[in-house]
Amino acid sequence: MKNKKTKLGMAIKAICAGVMVTGVALNGVALAADDDAVELKKEVSTGSHIKRTDIESAQPLIVIDAEEIANRGYVTVQDALNSLTQNAGGSLTQQSIHGFTPAASGFDLRGAGLGRVLTLIDGKRVSKYPIAAGAEINFVDTANIPIGAIERIEILAGGASAIYGSDAMGGVVNIIMRKDFEGIEATLYESTTDNGGRDVHRQSAMWGVSGDWGNATVFLEHEEREQLKATDRSGFDIGTDLAFDHPFSSYSSYGGSLFLYDGATSRINTIAEADCKDRGLQWRDTFCGFDRTTMRDLLPEQERTSIMGNFSFNLSEDHELYGRFDSTSAEIVTRIEPMPVADYTYYTGAAYGVPHGMVGFEADATLTYIERDITTGFGGDFADYAGTDAVTDPDQDGIFWYTRRMIEFGNRMNTVEVDNTGFSLGAKGVLTDAFEYDATFTLSEQEVVSRGNGYATVDGFFDLIAGTDDASSISQLDYLTADQVATAAYETYNKDTSSYQGISFGVNGDLLEMEAGALSIAFGVELGTEEFTQDSDTASADGEILSTGGATPSSGERDSKAIYAEALIPVSDELIIKPALRFDDYSDAGSHVSPQLGFEFRPDDNLLVRANWAGTFRAPDMMRVYGGEVTAFQQIIDPKGCEDGGGTIGVGSPGVDDVTDACIGEWYVDVFSGSNPDLEPETGENFSFGFVWDKDDFNYSIDIWTVKVNDIVNTLGAQNIANNYETYADLITRDINGLIESVDERPQNLSKLETRGIDMAVGYSVDLDASGELIFDFSTTFMQTYETQSNPTSEVADNIALSNVPTLRANLATTWKVDDALSATLFIQHIGSMNGVNIDLFGGDESYGPLQIQSYTVANVSAKYVINDNFTVRGGINNVLDKGPNPDTTDFGWPHYPREYYSPVGREFKVSLSMEF
Repeated sequence: MKNKKTKLGMAIKAICAGVMVTGVALNGVALAADDDAVELKKEVSTGSHIKRTDIESAQPLIVIDAEEIANRGYVTVQDALNSLTQNAGGSLTQQSIHGFTPAASGFDLRGAGLGRVLTLIDGKRVSKYPIAAGAEINFVDTANIPIGAIERIEILAGGASAIYGSDAMGGVVNIIMRKDFEGIEATLYESTTDNGGRDVHRQSAMWGVSGDWGNATVFLEHEEREQLKATDRSGFDIGTDLAFDHPFSSYSSYGGSLFLYDGATSRINTIAEADCKDRGLQWRDTFCGFDRTTMRDLLPEQERTSIMGNFSFNLSEDHELYGRFDSTSAEIVTRIEPMPVADYTYYTGAAYGVPHGMVGFEADATLTYIERDITTGFGGDFADYAGTDAVTDPDQDGIFWYTRRMIEFGNRMNTVEVDNTGFSLGAKGVLTDAFEYDATFTLSEQEVVSRGNGYATVDGFFDLIAGTDDASSISQLDYLTADQVATAAYETYNKDTSSYQGISFGVNGDLLEMEAGALSIAFGVELGTEEFTQDSDTASADGEILSTGGATPSSGERDSKAIYAEALIPVSDELIIKPALRFDDYSDAGSHVSPQLGFEFRPDDNLLVRANWAGTFRAPDMMRVYGGEVTAFQQIIDPKGCEDGGGTIGVGSPGVDDVTDACIGEWYVDVFSGSNPDLEPETGENFSFGFVWDKDDFNYSIDIWTVKVNDIVNTLGAQNIANNYETYADLITRDINGLIESVDERPQNLSKLETRGIDMAVGYSVDLDASGELIFDFSTTFMQTYETQSNPTSEVADNIALSNVPTLRANLATTWKVDDALSATLFIQHIGSMNGVNIDLFGGDESYGPLQIQSYTVANVSAKYVINDNFTVRGGINNVLDKGPNPDTTDFGWPHYPREYYSPVGREFKVSLSMEF
């Protein structure tokens, strides 16, 4: 998969243009118009276990079907979820190239947060990604779900713990796969970008049979996505470290320099200008630096193969056996700039215990230490600090260190192999004339193996620099040969796994007939087991890899069991009440009861007034419960110990006595961090109220909603605990003199958040007679409130005012259905303006630039033409105006724009051909 513009790319653009022109030229062809109404094939829709005919209920349900996915230009499942206006908090995307999970993507709904949206496939739970986002948050990865296998995506915009249990705090995403297909279908998809990079090549095939016995469907898809390098988007002004000419952007100082500290810090040597440029580094007036972005990806290279199948077999007239299997293997390659090294300290002089005529060399992480001759060792870099005599002219006292970009090692490149497998087997049928049953066993597993190149271990690099004697030791400013790199290079290895297996049995049906209709109920039990393991090579586990953190091996297992019940009570012809209750019990987090109560009032056939309240919960992340524990030694101020000992905070000199050290931040304490097996579930509640009007060719809905989450797991920090010693006394251990001995800063149930907003949707269709039909679909979300409190002693933060949270998102899709054969769609996405991510640090000062990020609007166009019963062609252009991300002047980190909202792909041309027989 090479990143270049090809003849194929030019052909794709030409075909796209041809399909778009055809959409206009054939507007006089008179064929029957399609019915665009969404028809849910399943009788049980997301948000309930009770079979119903009504799509609209007490909670809003958004449906994105396969046709809409194609018409709106979504290339991946994550594209479809990202576009939702309810995605108010932004998403985890594969742009997080430097993060813990660059190969994965996740979703946030109504600002509840990543991991607080339950993701299902065909209504069943799946295993979570085995690597936690930010090393803390477990979530379901959507990056490797084949989009061609999807029949529709149902999004329940509201809490549903009473129905599904844990995680359904902000809502539920249920991905329904295609099934009950008859025939053979093959699809070829190609896309290319106007600015190069990120070409997509996809081939898929589906085979299905059906008969009186039942049906079976098999789907196969292979996809390749090319990398998108930062240098491919120089036109968006993000191709260098100086992106957007940002006031806080700069080239890295890690080209190659030597620093001295002798009471003040000074740069005493650097790679010469000519040599700096010859190496491909960046000369910065007086020293050698580096442009990191020239060797960074914006999006990773990816290759994926998926096979899925499902079946249903009629055991009898009243009983059915059904099942599903899926297997996906993907390889994702991420590339970032070569490793920076500043992890070694050199010492000269008697003040640091170094013998006359020698240089001490120490690895900061492992404390490995050797000495070399001051004049001939390390390329002679320290010869100027040598004295002639230990008594009359001693060596100069000094602490030295190098900063160096190790371009000789090449990109830090991680190759991530992801293997997902899933299996479910169930039976459903008739119990009595009034009740039906559904019993299912589900198994889902993930394995993620990551191999990293371009790295070295702390001691391996130390040995290379130190050599075996004075003559073989080298300067860190020297350019390394390939043989030298090979002696120090190290391939990292991490293997992470997760699994979920569950058994469920549910019954639903009509309990009794009331005056206004049947009282319907559903009840059932669920048993589940989750497991995860994290393993790595020894050096990674010990935190001894240069330029990256450690990966402590860990593992955990959790069992859960639940019982649930819900009802649909027709109080009158107009009013339905929907109570639900669920009891969950976790082996490591205790039990929780989740209630829910919904109302549906239909005073008119066209009007639905609805309201819903739901109690929600989320079991603590398994990484937070079972991850490795760490003990560190840290300096803090001990306010209570200082004052009780008669000292004054901030007054004194180091080493006078223990109390003084505690007053001035020189007091060392043990700090315990890592996992906490005593964490409790997060809890919360949802409320929504709104109405739906649907008559003839017009529909309108508006919903006012609130999401609250309490007991969010967070960490305090040792100094914060010490400062608030009365509140957190149980986290502090003191010695016999009353001074802090240790602090427990492991994660606790501390934080809370609240979001409030309004959703609105409008649909309208216009009959154009012989010219077909125009269909308008508009949706918008207005975020009124997004408040968080990190811990009980902190102030409540207004995230809309203090961070980059857009208050307005809107989508408009306009589809022209000329006839059954021809249609075209214009899809516009709008993200309103928002404050910069660090606006609170500027105090209103706009001298560096605007403190707000401008609004962002992109448009996609697509067309579909059914050639005949066997062939269908589609073409489209995403981001027609080639709109790049908007900069955030307050964001100190490259690329200086919110990656959770904006895409760097730019204008994209796509075409597909489907063949069905």
